[in-house]
Amino acid sequence: MLELDNPRWNELDNAYDTFYSTQDFLRRLWAEAPNISSGEWADFLGSLCAGGQVPSASFAAIPHVIEVAKLRKPQERPMFMLAVCLVEGNRQRNNAPIPHDLEEAYRQAIEATPPLLLECLALDWESENLRILMATLAAIQGKFDVVELLIPE
Repeated sequence: MLELDNPRWNELDNAYDTFYSTQDFLRRLWAEAPNISSGEWADFLGSLCAGGQVPSASFAAIPHVIEVAKLRKPQERPMFMLAVCLVEGNRQRNNAPIPHDLEEAYRQAIEATPPLLLECLALDWESENLRILMATLAAIQGKFDVVELLIPE
């Protein structure tokens, strides 16, 4: 996993170019009790995947997202899973290349996602969060038609 202070981050693109710091958001996620609004999550998700494109910073961010999700209660994970859904779904759909130096950590994060989803699915969810969780599972499996049904663009 690419450490947040690694200078390699300066070489990675996000959908917002210089207007958004993926690293800063991830640092906040790692904080024990982050106070992150839904608008800030929306900005983060947009930086990972805008218009179906998957910028290189997304592949460095997802391992952090999954590692932090592992530390959170299942009730707190839907937005983490949505990040995985958007990045992995669009990566597969558009055959987006994963930077070689980020590939191993990214693939390990994707492989670690299903057990986290299973823990989440055991809970009683409102329909929006249930759609996110199910769409994430569909994205990992490459079932884009299901993702589009569950989370229309």
